[in-house]
Amino acid sequence: MIPKKFKTAIQELLSTDSGQERNMYPSIKKIFESVGWKSRDVKTDVSIAKRGVIPDVAVVVKENGLEQQWIVAEAKSLKGLFSDEERTREILKEKKKYLTIETEWFVLIDPQFWRIVPVVGFDVDISSSKVFDLSENEDVEALYSFLKKALSPAAFKEKRYLQAFLNGDISRVATKSIDEHREEFFSTLTKSFSLFFEEAKRLFADHGKSFWKEMEEELSYLKNSFKKREIISLEPQFSPNIQFLAGMKVDWEEVEQKFENLKKLYLKSPVLFKLLYEYLWLQNRKLDDKFSSSVVFNSSLLLLSKVITIRFLEDYSFFGKKFFSNGGIEAFKHVKERFELEYTELIRQTARTAKDMFPTIMEETVYDWIVDIADERFSQVVEYVLYWLSFFDFSTAKEDILAGIYTNMVSVSTRKKLGQVFTPPWLADYIIKKILKEKGSDISVLDPACGSGTFLVSFFNQTVGKGIKRQIVTFEKALEVISKLHGNDIDPLASAITKLQLTWHILPFSKELKEKGFPTFKVSNGNALTVNNTMFEAGGLWIIYDNRQYDAVIGNPPYVRPEITKRELTREEQNYYGRLAKANIRSLFVYKALDKWLKENGLLGFVLPLSILDSDHELPLRELFKTRWTIREIIDLELAAKCVFPDVAVNPIVLIVENRPPTKNDKITLRFLEKLPEKNTCSTTLIEQLQTVELPYFEIFSEDENSRILSKLTPERLEVIKHIRSYPTFYDITRSWWRKRGERREFVEASLEPPTLIGENEKWEENKMIARGLVFRREKPSGSWNIYKGENILPCQLIDEPAETGIDVTGVSDPSFWRFSEILPEKAFAFMRISLSPTACQFNPRKKAFLDTATIFFPVEGLKDFPFDFLVLSSLYRFYYVFYLREGVVSQLWSNLYPRTLKKFPWTDNLLGYEEELKDLREKYLEACKFTNLDVLRLIEEEVELDTVENIAMRNPEIEFRFSSWSSEQEKGEDWYTISFTPFEWMQVNDRELYEVLNDAVKLYKVKSANPSDILKLKIPANGEALQKWKNLLNGKKFKEMEKQKKEALKRLDGIVYEAFDLSEEHITVIEEAEKDGIMAYLKPPEPFTQRKLRGLWEGLDSADRYVY
Repeated sequence: MIPKKFKTAIQELLSTDSGQERNMYPSIKKIFESVGWKSRDVKTDVSIAKRGVIPDVAVVVKENGLEQQWIVAEAKSLKGLFSDEERTREILKEKKKYLTIETEWFVLIDPQFWRIVPVVGFDVDISSSKVFDLSENEDVEALYSFLKKALSPAAFKEKRYLQAFLNGDISRVATKSIDEHREEFFSTLTKSFSLFFEEAKRLFADHGKSFWKEMEEELSYLKNSFKKREIISLEPQFSPNIQFLAGMKVDWEEVEQKFENLKKLYLKSPVLFKLLYEYLWLQNRKLDDKFSSSVVFNSSLLLLSKVITIRFLEDYSFFGKKFFSNGGIEAFKHVKERFELEYTELIRQTARTAKDMFPTIMEETVYDWIVDIADERFSQVVEYVLYWLSFFDFSTAKEDILAGIYTNMVSVSTRKKLGQVFTPPWLADYIIKKILKEKGSDISVLDPACGSGTFLVSFFNQTVGKGIKRQIVTFEKALEVISKLHGNDIDPLASAITKLQLTWHILPFSKELKEKGFPTFKVSNGNALTVNNTMFEAGGLWIIYDNRQYDAVIGNPPYVRPEITKRELTREEQNYYGRLAKANIRSLFVYKALDKWLKENGLLGFVLPLSILDSDHELPLRELFKTRWTIREIIDLELAAKCVFPDVAVNPIVLIVENRPPTKNDKITLRFLEKLPEKNTCSTTLIEQLQTVELPYFEIFSEDENSRILSKLTPERLEVIKHIRSYPTFYDITRSWWRKRGERREFVEASLEPPTLIGENEKWEENKMIARGLVFRREKPSGSWNIYKGENILPCQLIDEPAETGIDVTGVSDPSFWRFSEILPEKAFAFMRISLSPTACQFNPRKKAFLDTATIFFPVEGLKDFPFDFLVLSSLYRFYYVFYLREGVVSQLWSNLYPRTLKKFPWTDNLLGYEEELKDLREKYLEACKFTNLDVLRLIEEEVELDTVENIAMRNPEIEFRFSSWSSEQEKGEDWYTISFTPFEWMQVNDRELYEVLNDAVKLYKVKSANPSDILKLKIPANGEALQKWKNLLNGKKFKEMEKQKKEALKRLDGIVYEAFDLSEEHITVIEEAEKDGIMAYLKPPEPFTQRKLRGLWEGLDSADRYVY
């Protein structure tokens, strides 16, 4: 009997009006619930903003931790649509993106018809689909019967396709060309890794932690007895470390028992024991979340890599018989059931078989602990992964797919969560092409931190790999190239995966490999930063790296030490690296590559963070670029940071350096983006958008104590900078103060008068009143000052309530002028320390003070009223800051305006003649900003009926949104309207009128990013009448006048500053072009009276609650 709930839902669908598609979802959900699915299993997309590729309705089954999107449903409100097979085919082609590797049914629903289409391995079989007419009672009954039989929970448990595979059905094995189905292949890899990762996390929590607890207890006793950590030797087998233990006075009976207990643990799981002993015990570390996450990630990645490798070997017929497909699973199934084994045993035995046949490619590492664990739930996950991968013919993978496996294997969310960074293959390709063009292909190369092998694989492909499939490269030539490829990584996982990657690329030589065996890949596992002739074992060979034998050193060295192999530099290493010992680890790789690894005139090609060009810690390295080594090219990719490394907050550059001293005749090539890259061009086409210039070598170094490297210069910009640099600076107009030291060298007195007038010259020190804000390392004492943060600063305006009140600034921890309140002048300027562009306001330091998120400037007495806060908004000051002074760049284009930076701001007394006019312009600018940014908002709130975007859209079921943070691609078609914030941040809406209102709202509210929660909470006109009032206010005469007044005030400001600094027409053109099309267009200060929101960019300064605009 058909349930009443089912019949009611059918009637609801039949009565659906056109355009009410979203109203169909609850009825579809009821129908699936009527055949046995629980409410939590049936997911409906009721949101107005779609998160990525989400179907209208889906049945998602969670079984033993494995979540499967088994049924996908697409609803359309046009009656009769899915009765037409041709139109259905068109829709299926578009909506196939909703399918995943585990989907077995695609249900297409309109108010009258249900079309149920079987799916297997992404393939949709429309010829076998069943169509049901809801207006016919017989079809309604048939639909219910079919759903109960084929699409119910009971049917899911049958696992018809999986069971057929396990029972020997090979009809679908290796039927999908990877080259032709690359998106499906990468989707399957991502799903497989995700499952392995979740299961590895569970297994390590269940087994690894308890295992470690037992180990640590026994080892701690032995350590306390022998006063040593190196208690055990694991090579060639488990044994006490006799050289440390002999002759000790201990309770030998108890010691023997502890060793026996440890040996039992070792025999239980030798690989897990080795992992925990070497990376926890010997390094004296705790089993914390970071270590666990690193182990889980690496173990999952290696397991899937080995499975993929075996599939490659199978499809290239290396085994003669197949282990994972073509009946291998069926054969193992009987052994599994008879001997109560799990599928991890199949992986382990197959890997050992492969290792016996090809010893150089399937080495066991500490991350293989996972296959030692017999766990039924994990075995089911392995079962699914082997089944899913069986669809693909691995012998059809071309070199570009092989190079992209690792970048596609791990989802973006997982990478972000774990801080994993994969170098885009196209970026590695650029560096390799650059080196090959200069050095030719007959060269030796080293990647000292090879990761997953992206750079070595790129070198192989650029020299011989692309010709292998075309059969224009011989096996001997491929071996010759491999013999000159050297790689190393401190993490054993990276070394193992690099070998596997290189293996995949030579498999087309299957005949030769079977006859002659696999080559030895010179990829080692060790710490390349050790000193004194670094030597590591690789495939049975011992390789000495530190003998200047390489023509090129390539790679993307780590920016921080890997979690699993943390250790500090030894004293010997500190002596070797000298002043660089305190630098980030990336600089140590640069130094050693040029000092120990490269031949004379050899080339270094590294991907590095932008901060290496201006960081204090890297100053010793930059000084060597003036004397020992020559930078040949810098590619500044700051504007493409989200494109190159979307998963981490790093601004990348490419650095090409030649191992020879620079000469005065040398030129350097600078390449950089003048504007944000075009949409969907994060590939080799990004390189084509770079502007390329050549400059005299030594001109790229700043003329200051920090020797910053200026990476966005052009010859024209350099001329403007030289002209501005010829003028005095803020340092010259900063007020001086003197402080006196006491008997214990502490500061005891301060004065604004020079010591010649007050005596005791030898105990007084002169300082400039340009400094950082307050630093309190102890409890803040009570007093009368209000304390503000840098985030309270807007141009020409101090806003909002102070962070703290009633504080005594004389209790400040650092020896600054704040300690001596009696000398504080009445007026000063505070600059926002972390900002996009110079942003300042005037304040009274006798009543107000700022924390260290601001930089403070006291001009000389005669300039205390000069409008510096308005002056720095001029294009000249912004130009000079962006292209010459900017340093300490953090994420998303923000940079640090340090006291030393502010000291270098240019000044000319010619500006004094314009002081009154500048003050008047500042007032006009503030008046205009107040109206356009504040008053008009108040008028709108008073006169216009408003509602949130979310509420308005929810009342209209046909309105949908797409956001860049949730979807990788924009919807195409004339029904979608796009608002772009940057090429990588956008939103779309499928309603033109709402699009136009949102365009106004984004400008009005100064929305800077496509954050869904911010957009959906914006208040806009609630109805047609309100919309008309809204338009009248925004298009009204006064609003336009104030907008014009703003622009004219800034334009006149520019004119005054240009005149004062005597800029030529050519100089002005250079600045205006940079302002219009270059990076300056993105580095603008906020306007006065703009709204702000809390955000965590500033975490780590003095509070996690920070403001941005």
